[in-house]
Amino acid sequence: MGNNNESIFESLRNNAMFWVGRPVETFNNLPKTIVILGPARSGTSIVAGALHHLGVFMGERSVKPVFEDTKLSSAFESKSWKNVKGILGEYNQKYPIWGYKRPNVLHDIQRLDEFLNLGDASADECDKYNQRFREFHSSLRNPVYILTFKDVFSISNRNRISMNTDLIRQMENALAYYSRLISIIKAIDFNALFVSSPKIVEEKEAFIEQLVHLCGISPTQEQLNAAISFITPNPKEYLIHTNIVRKYASSLGEIHLMPSASSFGGNQCDLITKLILAFCS
Repeated sequence: MGNNNESIFESLRNNAMFWVGRPVETFNNLPKTIVILGPARSGTSIVAGALHHLGVFMGERSVKPVFEDTKLSSAFESKSWKNVKGILGEYNQKYPIWGYKRPNVLHDIQRLDEFLNLGDASADECDKYNQRFREFHSSLRNPVYILTFKDVFSISNRNRISMNTDLIRQMENALAYYSRLISIIKAIDFNALFVSSPKIVEEKEAFIEQLVHLCGISPTQEQLNAAISFITPNPKEYLIHTNIVRKYASSLGEIHLMPSASSFGGNQCDLITKLILAFCS
């Protein structure tokens, strides 16, 4: 009876992760691209850093503590799909498994020059965007997505503290991002691991085990230990670096990393993104 109760208890636990898609065993030995999606401050850096410590290539110019590849990010900022595809092809040739993290990639895809005319002209903006994302998705090699989720207030309050921005506006931005992400999930059939960022801090060994299985890699014990140790709540280096950017943001006035909920396609301020990357290098 005791073992049965324990089994029932385990089945009811929220271990912070949920897999959607084909069984991992059908592709975990194949070359693949890991794409981390989630709004800024939702835990994308934790996932990217963990992958980095496990030995997964995260980009030629991936920098801690955010682990975002400035080379690929710059290609997206150029609005040229040709530039982006060139780097995708380069990384595919060099690395059987590699990953990419950039919270603003959902917005970047919408701005790519070659994507502007994709989709039915009579379709609504949501359908047009999903068509653009589908084009991006189809260009990736065996893509696997890791989607980071965190409560909207926590995301927005961190942005308020770090970037000196308005809390309510940031809550609108986070909700708009998750609305867009859910629309993509509903429209496109893909393989994705849903993760609760606060919970993976509590369940970090299980999370690292899942990443290893998902990627089909064999990290050393040293790499495993480094990945587990990396996952900590409120890491000092991350907080210090993002707070440095706040000083510059406050001198420039209020700046939002994401467009408002009512205008998802609005202009994005690339300056703050560049400041973050400059001070994290």
